[in-house]
Amino acid sequence: MELRELEKYYEILESPQDASLAEIVRSYKDLKELYTKQSIATIALDDELFREENVGILTELEDAYTELKKYFHIINREKEEKIKEIVTKVGSFDGYVLRHIRETLNIDLLDISISSNIQVKHLENIEKQNFQDLPREVYLRSYIKNYSNFLALDPVRVLEDYMRVYDNWRSKTS
Repeated sequence: MELRELEKYYEILESPQDASLAEIVRSYKDLKELYTKQSIATIALDDELFREENVGILTELEDAYTELKKYFHIINREKEEKIKEIVTKVGSFDGYVLRHIRETLNIDLLDISISSNIQVKHLENIEKQNFQDLPREVYLRSYIKNYSNFLALDPVRVLEDYMRVYDNWRSKTS
């Protein structure tokens, strides 16, 4: 995909070129809602010409969104290769390793939060290993699995490694 095309798609979705996929999705949904529902701003313009123009705009939005999702899919495949390279060098997973992988992949915690419905504060505490601020273990296990899946890591291995560190901390503080 050419840079000019990408720039056009970002412009149609009124998003900066460094927008994350989560930001693209949000922008797409907001714009789609704006052009599909009558609002106080558009009710006065509700005539045949306006409706035809909206159909054109909605088509452009849909095309831009579809193409940017494809672009992000290609980028994700490239990131998977980086992940494989990092994982071969990792002895075990802890919060610091998870953060390193996330930052290497240039993924924002907000993207993980939106995708997994885990509050950013919990993700930060997982990465910083602020064990005293983490939720109950049953939730923590679920959060670690979801986080691992988002980063395309083996959730079983990550969970076992992380919980080993967590259990070690818990036995020292008991």
